[in-house]
Amino acid sequence: MAELAAPGLDFWGILRCPRCGAVFRSTQPLCCEQGHEYEVRDGIPRLVAPAWESRHDPIITATSAAFGHQWNRFGEYGRVGIQDLELHLPSGWTHRAFVGRVLDAGCGMGRYTALAAQLGALAIGMDISNSVDKAGELWPYCEFVQADLVAPPFAPRSFDLVYSFGVLHHLPDPNRGVKACFELVRPGGRLLLWVYGRRRTLLRRVRIVMRRLVARRRSLLAPIAVVTTIGLHFVLLFPRGRRMLPFYRDRDIRQLYLDCFDALSAPTEAYFDANDCRHLLSGLKARASGFEPRSDGSGWILWAVK
Repeated sequence: MAELAAPGLDFWGILRCPRCGAVFRSTQPLCCEQGHEYEVRDGIPRLVAPAWESRHDPIITATSAAFGHQWNRFGEYGRVGIQDLELHLPSGWTHRAFVGRVLDAGCGMGRYTALAAQLGALAIGMDISNSVDKAGELWPYCEFVQADLVAPPFAPRSFDLVYSFGVLHHLPDPNRGVKACFELVRPGGRLLLWVYGRRRTLLRRVRIVMRRLVARRRSLLAPIAVVTTIGLHFVLLFPRGRRMLPFYRDRDIRQLYLDCFDALSAPTEAYFDANDCRHLLSGLKARASGFEPRSDGSGWILWAVK
């Protein structure tokens, strides 16, 4: 039985059993003080534990499978830079918020985890899907864990910043996800979220129709994503189109296809208005909090300071 290194600022030192919250006493197998055992595969702890009511299990299973497939197949297309990160920041924040130990909750293939690490943070990525396999392959200098966002396998108050971009709106209960993330923030630390807005633009209406088609017949996912990609690529040839979709001004068609696939892939997604954002934050015991529209009109940026 391999013993764990002494707890401290290291990744293994803050891991906790997602079932009972106990400290882990060994790594081979990964076993907590209460006897719960988990696998460590390719250096990544696999700590997914039952966390939802049975009626939600099919949604969670389908969501995990969809994003696992997406990121393992197309992960190389999803690169991001500082400008993309700054698009997720509220007024007055800079990328200097990504300091200390930070958690990317719902990291997918780890693109924002890696970016945070490049900015000097001790970055950890967590995702319920096997997209962490691709993340570990692409970004070997980061730590990743496979776990459910609502049953995170970390000691409370372990992170200076917990951020989650484009994840909570895919949960059966987004409020539960927000609270679970905030529990991981240390006193004085920050929570940063981005969720879809309820703004009914033409693109959003088209997206909803196409998602309904894919929900009825899953085999239509890839063909519809291809057709949508071609249509948006044509729109981006024109100045007005580039103003409508500033995120894609300098993206190649592969990135565009990935995001079209992403928009159609998840089995469920929610859209939020200002009252919804206020409700998401109201249950937190935050010293300060707020929300604002993202500058490209795609949704809301929410933040809280513990």
